[in-house]
Amino acid sequence: MPLIQIVALLMTGLGMSFTPLPSVAAEAVMASQEPAFRVVTVTRGLEYPWGLAFLPDGRFLVTERPGRLRLVAADGRLDPQPVTGLPDIAAHGQGGLLDVALHPQFSDNGLVYLSYAARGTGGVGTEVARGRLVDHRLEHLEILFRQQPKSSTGRHFGSRLV
Repeated sequence: MPLIQIVALLMTGLGMSFTPLPSVAAEAVMASQEPAFRVVTVTRGLEYPWGLAFLPDGRFLVTERPGRLRLVAADGRLDPQPVTGLPDIAAHGQGGLLDVALHPQFSDNGLVYLSYAARGTGGVGTEVARGRLVDHRLEHLEILFRQQPKSSTGRHFGSRLV
């Protein structure tokens, strides 16, 4: 199930109202042991979507595990141009570009935080970076956390940013 569908499901399941975007049609109503829920596809064309952050203007950022950060318009249209200026990301095993979060004062400073898997001495490990989102680019990128030692396996890079 694509991540955007999961978000709609979770928002509904938490008692939050979720109004599908005008260009998006409802899909099947799903039965469960709890109340039934409706799955809504908000956008298509993402490869292994992983994390998302809602921008103040109604758009949202979505990470794709292979290493792309994408912008999705408020009406669900996927911007064909990925955000540039990301750090070197190792799409390896379960790793890749993982989570994305906005700084609490994003409207003033434009800071975006990313967690991802990166190569280094000894293998691959989780890292956290931030940069300022300007149009389709992260500027002034800085690494805030670097896992040491790195791991020789391709598993367990999971992370969430709060």
